[in-house]
Amino acid sequence: MNNLIEIRKKAQELRNQKKYSEALPLYKELWNNSESKDKWDGWGYALCLNQLKDYSTAYKVSREVLKIYPDFDFIKSQFAWATYMKNIKDYPDDSPTEILENYVSEVITVTEGKEQELFRNQAILKLMDHLSIKNSWGRVIEWAKLVNPEHLNTQPFSGVSNDGKKFRKPSDKESYYLKLSKALEKDGKFDECIDLCNTAMKIFPDVIWFKWHKGSCLRKIKKFQEAISLLEDLKKVKKDWFILKDLSAAYYENKEFDKAYSNFIEAAVLQIRIPEPANRWELFYIGAMILYKKNNNTLADEHISLTYKLREEKGWKNSDSLEELISAKNIKINKTASQLFNELKEFWLIEQQGFLPMQRGVIKNLIQEGKAGFIEGDDGKSYYFRTSNFLDKKTQLKVNCRVQFNIQKSFDKKKNRDSFEAINIRLLSN
Repeated sequence: MNNLIEIRKKAQELRNQKKYSEALPLYKELWNNSESKDKWDGWGYALCLNQLKDYSTAYKVSREVLKIYPDFDFIKSQFAWATYMKNIKDYPDDSPTEILENYVSEVITVTEGKEQELFRNQAILKLMDHLSIKNSWGRVIEWAKLVNPEHLNTQPFSGVSNDGKKFRKPSDKESYYLKLSKALEKDGKFDECIDLCNTAMKIFPDVIWFKWHKGSCLRKIKKFQEAISLLEDLKKVKKDWFILKDLSAAYYENKEFDKAYSNFIEAAVLQIRIPEPANRWELFYIGAMILYKKNNNTLADEHISLTYKLREEKGWKNSDSLEELISAKNIKINKTASQLFNELKEFWLIEQQGFLPMQRGVIKNLIQEGKAGFIEGDDGKSYYFRTSNFLDKKTQLKVNCRVQFNIQKSFDKKKNRDSFEAINIRLLSN
């Protein structure tokens, strides 16, 4: 007995000193060789295993302790930790949802009444993310009810990836609101989504996604002017294709077809170099509807064909309404999605160039590690540009090159005022 007491005392000392690798074999001996199965020995054993990242064994041990002492709160935390790290954190996206839900349910059960428990909330957020990938929006909403966002941290994480790129990971609270707002919109709960976005925008005023979801929902409940106002403001600070897509749709539904068309063309050009065009089928469908209103039926038919082929080639079911439209307009589709996309790409570029002033100049400098720069225009003005708007090979983009470009209205976030930038930049031969 004295020997057992001495081993326990030594194990506790080592654990308090955070010498987990030295304490581990002592706790292992205490737990495995003692008939009494003292709960604190089991807890110390599981804690050391977790600290040393042996989550598989920690899961097994904490489960054993929990079975003997089901009301022992301290072991519940170790079990939640081990369960999350072993079974939940890196659960593959393509694996069955039911298995992941079972693991998360285990964590929920042992942390009942402990809304601040870290691994409880992490487990639910992981499941919400998994269900979002599966487009199970109703299930995302249901699981979100088990989280109290007041107990989630608000500190984002910034770091550098292995290839040297800087990245920002949203805080748990921001992540929660992002997942839930998207789910509410996708599930057609537009008023709830707007309310949630209003709450999130007070906490995260600089995060554009909540404004985007709100603007999209305002459009879907036919509050077109409110949607247009919000999306136009958002366009100034974040000119991405998906924002312009919703802005184009809002103008279209508000019967402002010229503005709908210009925003559609701008969105179409912005997305040209982004992989997986199938994910942008809705943009091309909106473009088709606008073109029909402008009586450009041939090009509208091509956009409908692109929408159809992108979905078909992905194995996605096309809606009955799309099938009926193709039949009613007698559209014959005999090209691949890639062929249609490449043909329309040239149309989008030419159309945008027709909207905007053309200028020539010289690449003055490159900034932001080559991601942007300035052009000295022949008109004597300096124009900011993003290298993503350089249409020739990126290796050809160098200081002192002569270029031709369009001038587009923009917004200077640093100076908080309207400005202009260069887009559709091409090299001149001389």
